[in-house]
Amino acid sequence: MKAADPIPLAHISEDETRSQTLTDHLRGTAALAGQFASAFSAGAEGEFVGLLHDLGKDSPGFQHRLHGGPPVDHSTAGAQAALQQNDPCAAFAIAGHHSGIPDGGHRQDAPDEPTLFGRIKRQVPVAGGLPPITARPALPAWVAESKDNLTTAFFTRMLFSCLVDADFLDTETFMNGSPAPRGTGQSIPELLKKMKVKADSYLTGAASSPVGAQRNQVLQACLEQGRTGPRGIYTLTVPTGGGKTFASLAFALEHAAAHGLNRVIYVIPYTSIIDQTAQTFTDLLGEENVLAHFSTADYKMVEKDDLTPSQYRSLLASENWDAPVIVTTAVQFFESLYANRSSRCRKLHNLANSVLIFDEAQTLPCDYLRPCVSAIAQLVQHYGVTAVLCTATQPDLGGLFREFAPEQPLRELSPDPDLLYQVLRRVTLGDLGTVSYEALVGQLKEHEQVLCVVNRRKTAQTLFAALPQDGSYCLTTLLCAADRRRQLAEIRARYANIEPEQLKVIDPCMGSGHILCYLFDVLMQIYLDNGYSRREAVRSILENNLFGLDIDKRAMQIAYFAVMMKAREYDSGFFDRSKVTQPKVYDIQESNDINRNQLKFFGNGLSDFERNEARLQLEGLLDTLTDAKEYGSILDMGSYNWDLLRSCADVAGEDAQVSMESVGLGKTVAKLKPLIDIGEALGQKYDVVVTNPPYMGSSGMNARLSAYVKKNYPDSKSDLFAV
Repeated sequence: MKAADPIPLAHISEDETRSQTLTDHLRGTAALAGQFASAFSAGAEGEFVGLLHDLGKDSPGFQHRLHGGPPVDHSTAGAQAALQQNDPCAAFAIAGHHSGIPDGGHRQDAPDEPTLFGRIKRQVPVAGGLPPITARPALPAWVAESKDNLTTAFFTRMLFSCLVDADFLDTETFMNGSPAPRGTGQSIPELLKKMKVKADSYLTGAASSPVGAQRNQVLQACLEQGRTGPRGIYTLTVPTGGGKTFASLAFALEHAAAHGLNRVIYVIPYTSIIDQTAQTFTDLLGEENVLAHFSTADYKMVEKDDLTPSQYRSLLASENWDAPVIVTTAVQFFESLYANRSSRCRKLHNLANSVLIFDEAQTLPCDYLRPCVSAIAQLVQHYGVTAVLCTATQPDLGGLFREFAPEQPLRELSPDPDLLYQVLRRVTLGDLGTVSYEALVGQLKEHEQVLCVVNRRKTAQTLFAALPQDGSYCLTTLLCAADRRRQLAEIRARYANIEPEQLKVIDPCMGSGHILCYLFDVLMQIYLDNGYSRREAVRSILENNLFGLDIDKRAMQIAYFAVMMKAREYDSGFFDRSKVTQPKVYDIQESNDINRNQLKFFGNGLSDFERNEARLQLEGLLDTLTDAKEYGSILDMGSYNWDLLRSCADVAGEDAQVSMESVGLGKTVAKLKPLIDIGEALGQKYDVVVTNPPYMGSSGMNARLSAYVKKNYPDSKSDLFAV
């Protein structure tokens, strides 16, 4: 009696204790591929390619391969079977489900050629131990009746994606012994509820400004259109600052819920802003619902064994975009659409029945506009997609969309873009002409907060190196995602919640102090509004906030008296305390008579490095304050470590031997300490500067002052008030 042929296997587990029959694998893959392809009315075709894709494993060569034999071509047999039933779309998908979609080639290609025409001529043994394959199903009418090669090619690519993902998932489940943690996000209706809570907080309250009112109108229009608008192509034209990121997400979730769509995919041109957008969505919708997919995402930078559970879920979701909200780059999106590798194309089927938002749509590359627009058109016409082109400067793509999707009009979501541009206008354009690095750095230093964007990394690095390090940041795409997020978080934290104690205001030409008194009143109101008592506020204003400078000692004395009386006005017991807080108002003093030979006695107790650094900085400070009364508060103080200088002065001469050189050291210390205070007042940055400046034309300046102004302030040298 003849022994029955062994049942062909598809996989054996790594520990060799379990096996999966080929029939089970083909049926499991067919079920998944059919489910995926049903999203674009091709479920039967998806099942068909699933049943055929691994026919080549029913051969002695592959069964030997499972036990350590040489590699075997097991995909060509299924492709040949598909072509025998006149289904080239299935043949391309099956032939490439491991190595990538092959070129079609030419009918004259030899069997050893890697093209599809070459491979169908190969002799590939099949044992015939599987049930007969069902007849080829009918293709969707829009494919079968299409005379457009692009439509057929795009369908082939989407079918390929269904097969690749189904094959991966069925194999993964068997090899792991259980399904991997995929598809763990919430449903679109659940995400819509979260979004509406945020939207209602904007819409139910009165807008605080015309800008807020316009943002609310945009948001309301997006919500309404999302609920009632048909699937198709939309534009959202909103100037910067109009809230288009949240409004576009609101439209997408409303629209997806209304039409039963599966996911929202947000396509961003730059990796430099993808973190920010992904974090905004994550904060709103939850980490488990948002996948940020780009080359330097944190879950791609960690060894697999070191991934957290959350990172592992993100890594799995990035393989096939199995998440409700995807944030990705335009490069990732469009390259995947036109790739042939299975790993890049695996996710494409999940584009079907989704809302695609193209942020900064004007950045679509001009050289590739036709393939980009044609791909969007295919997705909208045949795969149930709604696309939104979101930007402040909408490109004129109407002609291309009429060519590739003539039945799809472009619908604008913004209620009145022209009015938005008027209300949200916040930029005044100016041409600086050609400026040197030094001049540009000088202009940047004049601002407390400024953004400088340049087109070369080397330029950015040069400018950054010339700026004060405290509070300056250099953001570049060379930063990894984690460092970029850290820097952005630091910048936001620096400016998001400024406490009253952090405010610094100065009158650099204070005279009798009347402006300082007005500033005192303003600061007091800020403190009271933040819950401080008057006594607490007085102390903090004098210690932290209020500064004044003048070259005239008598003026300083009057200003000092005025500020002290203002403190007494708000705190009746101000003078009764054992230690009276002193105001930081100074007359600018000169360093000319400081005995520099005695600086070697300063810094005892500091480390050698600190002492040497402090003495060098003290020399620089004394140089700057030489003839300081000639220049006053226009002196460019530079950057010093003021705490180090004070520490150096505080321990001056403690271990010094009495000698001719040390005579008068106490007087030197007494003179130097005020110079440090004055230097810090001149050198630090201020949030508010208010003054009534001196008016002196260049003809009234002496030679030294005139030369200093011409050298350091060439654009405002004609009158001292403008310096």
